[in-house]
Amino acid sequence: MTSVFEALDYSCIVDPNEDRNRLMQEKVHLLRRMEKLHLNIDQKIQQYASNLQTLPADTTNVMVRRIIRLCVSHCFVHNHKGAEEVDAHKEKWRFQIETADARHLATYFRKIIVKCDTSDANNADFEWTNFQKSSQEMNKLEIARSGLLPKQILIQLIPSHNPERYTLSPELKHVVWERLQGNSQNLTNVDAFTKKDILVAFWEYVFHKNLMKEDDPSVLRCDEKLRVIFNECKIVPYSSIIIALERHLFLRESIDITYEPTEAKVSLHQNFDFEVFIPNDMYKRKAEIRSEWEKVRHDQENRLMQLQNHRNRVEKKLLEVLQRQQWMRHLALDPVEFMWKVEQSQKADREVLIKGNLSPNDTSQEAQFRQPWVADIISDIVAVPAASLLNGSK
Repeated sequence: MTSVFEALDYSCIVDPNEDRNRLMQEKVHLLRRMEKLHLNIDQKIQQYASNLQTLPADTTNVMVRRIIRLCVSHCFVHNHKGAEEVDAHKEKWRFQIETADARHLATYFRKIIVKCDTSDANNADFEWTNFQKSSQEMNKLEIARSGLLPKQILIQLIPSHNPERYTLSPELKHVVWERLQGNSQNLTNVDAFTKKDILVAFWEYVFHKNLMKEDDPSVLRCDEKLRVIFNECKIVPYSSIIIALERHLFLRESIDITYEPTEAKVSLHQNFDFEVFIPNDMYKRKAEIRSEWEKVRHDQENRLMQLQNHRNRVEKKLLEVLQRQQWMRHLALDPVEFMWKVEQSQKADREVLIKGNLSPNDTSQEAQFRQPWVADIISDIVAVPAASLLNGSK
């Protein structure tokens, strides 16, 4: 591309025609801008591609663990109007659930079920789901009921993204419960845990009790607590531990918490802490950026292809203009030599037509006179008598 620019600049300098010179300079300027734009786009594409190389291909399952606080409260107003007994059908109470961080409930939960331990028909079970669009924007769940206040309210929370959680058998709970509670990642009052947390607590117990055999590191020695879990086996292979623990784990889909309201005229509340998993906002945003980037990259590739095609057409046209100017200057400076070259080119063309083919070694500089638009110029030059050309060259 540099040689084309140099040739164009030289042509602009030596060409005496101002209009043609100005047109040539405009085309050179356009060509330089196209080349600069092409380089800038290439650099940006390489930079974006480098930044996205560290992003995992699948970011939909990237979760982060978070301890959240659920605030549960109620407000009960007695309907005393001088009567000694309370009319259960006219009593009204209000129950409320919200997160301490004021996020939408749909961020954490797929379903919430509220159950009251009362025979009152007005206190039927209540179920909330995040399937409706209106539910996805709720940051507080409020239930209004009439009747006597129940002694206990069971709240079943089904997380949106949590992995499977398990409750423990009494035998396994006796072994790992202390370490599950002591784990900083399990600061929760819910007795359901992921399988990963349970296995970590189990191996912490094994290491603390030094139950690994030194002479055979592939088996585990069982103390009295582990013998109860492993059916009185004294030695258990590592490969069988997970399978043996399966019968002590019970899948729990929901996180159950119990709220005990009190009959008070003021609104009371109680906080429950438990852990949930939510999509990582950073990776989620990166996934959106990746999608946007792929679309932009596709558009840029199409645009670059169009620019390259246009650039090739402009280069071809400019080179033709340069070649024409060189021939015209050659004709003006030395018409005899120019006509001799034209005759040699025509002779070579006739030989090609006779032979029917052209070998690679036969390609000579006379081939430059074969462009279609050259015929008009050559025909005009050939029509001039040779004597006039000779006289004009003197």
